[in-house]
Amino acid sequence: MLVARLLAATAVIFHSEDTLRKSLEPLALEEVTSRIKSLVQFGYDSNFSEKRVVPLRGTSVGNLLKTKLYEGKTVTVFYPEHPRVPYHLTIALNRAGVKGAPDVTEEENQELFATIKKIAEIYRTVSLQGFAIAQYDTSQEGHLGHYVVEIIPHLPGFEDIKNIVYMVERNRYVLFRTANLSPVQYRISDEDILKQVQTLQEAFLREHGPLENKAIAFPYTRKECFQPEAEEILQRHLLEILQDKGGKIEEATPLEALMPEGVPEVANSVTSHKCFFCDQNVIQRQLVYENDKALVFYNMRKGARPGDSFLILPKRHTEKTYGLELEEVRDIGILRRALVEVLREAHPGSEVKIYAQDDPSVGQTVFHTHEQVVAVDPKTIALTWTMMSLSPENVSQDEMLKVREEYGSAIRLKLEQALKEIAS
Repeated sequence: MLVARLLAATAVIFHSEDTLRKSLEPLALEEVTSRIKSLVQFGYDSNFSEKRVVPLRGTSVGNLLKTKLYEGKTVTVFYPEHPRVPYHLTIALNRAGVKGAPDVTEEENQELFATIKKIAEIYRTVSLQGFAIAQYDTSQEGHLGHYVVEIIPHLPGFEDIKNIVYMVERNRYVLFRTANLSPVQYRISDEDILKQVQTLQEAFLREHGPLENKAIAFPYTRKECFQPEAEEILQRHLLEILQDKGGKIEEATPLEALMPEGVPEVANSVTSHKCFFCDQNVIQRQLVYENDKALVFYNMRKGARPGDSFLILPKRHTEKTYGLELEEVRDIGILRRALVEVLREAHPGSEVKIYAQDDPSVGQTVFHTHEQVVAVDPKTIALTWTMMSLSPENVSQDEMLKVREEYGSAIRLKLEQALKEIAS
């Protein structure tokens, strides 16, 4: 057992309802309560002091550009000081002063893709089948001011099964790494880090065989494990967030969770009968914008705010990022730049993060390569994402229609403006 199981709603006491409302802003108390009512019971005690000492739970990510492995014309690959998992890599653009995703040039975008494909080839030599790709519109802790793409593979041994605890921890790291939450510990010795660095440095010097872009045959059954343990961690994170906002929890104990590393004998199975992103009904329902080779969808999963979560994907069915053709990489890059600009304007004060899970082992549930483009509010993302993970909802039909119209028009205007600037 990773953490103590929470069997019933936990009482969280605030000084007053007004105190609680202010601590949750800009979220409404009613919205929060409706999402977590089965997990948390709010109460009030005017004798409870609003002053509190907040414990520091997280750990520094360290220097993510610690050890150079490979340098290309526009990008350099590094091994982090404190890798999240074995063979965690970072790719930094060589050009200084990159002003986020819209400032990435076509040449840089193409070399990023080629480098990710090279990394996929190398991963296959060490039995890593899948990985997550995280791009950040703003430099994050550990990026040292650079524009960085992080490549985070699955845990060793989990080639064909999703470890949901690992997925929860990776989401925390990618989306809100500076939040004051207890991490799920995964330890890598200095000796193992040194061996991995040497293996990778040598691998980047060699040519590797071409990747086999084998298509999944439907119906396809994927496997996943540690769902109860993941839910327990999310519940404990929720309580930590509420504590930091001024809540009092009787007999609260620190969360000390270790990443489960052994593949269980029994796993849950989920069967998919088709590719939903190739389904014309899904395309008609979710399509926001399209160009020659790529599509923008509004995400069916309800986000923190309307219009904050989108998907970009190729029209042609391919399951892996490395299966993309150069024209598709180009068109996806064009749509990414426009969409990020639109999200910046629609959600001022938010950060835009681009996140792909490129294999069932790292969380891919629709086997058609796609990237999530999400605007996150740094002040509220820990709470909103944790609530959404514990209590997911789909967007309403009205929201879907409104967002598709508004953001489709906004993307079109951005692209027309870009063409005018090129022509002038």
